[in-house]
Amino acid sequence: MINSCAKSTIYRFLIKEDLSKYDFSSLKHCSTAGEPLNPEVSKEFTKATGLEIYEGFGQTESSVLLGTFKYLPIKQGSMGFCKHDCCFDNLSS
Repeated sequence: MINSCAKSTIYRFLIKEDLSKYDFSSLKHCSTAGEPLNPEVSKEFTKATGLEIYEGFGQTESSVLLGTFKYLPIKQGSMGFCKHDCCFDNLSS
């Protein structure tokens, strides 16, 4: 497996295990969406695997809207920035 995209709940369950028993060498990218990722979970997962977890937000109808993409630094507790090719108009006027 090269990429892992899972809900934050899965990462919370994973860090309760002894991750040193598993081989993560083929895993290159981890991401999560659907619910906020606790900074403590992210830190523990990174400490155990050497991999950072990138957060994102989107909807079925729109795909990814916000995210911490590979070219951005990860800020714990943040879903990241608006996807670079998304355009939003001010509809309040």
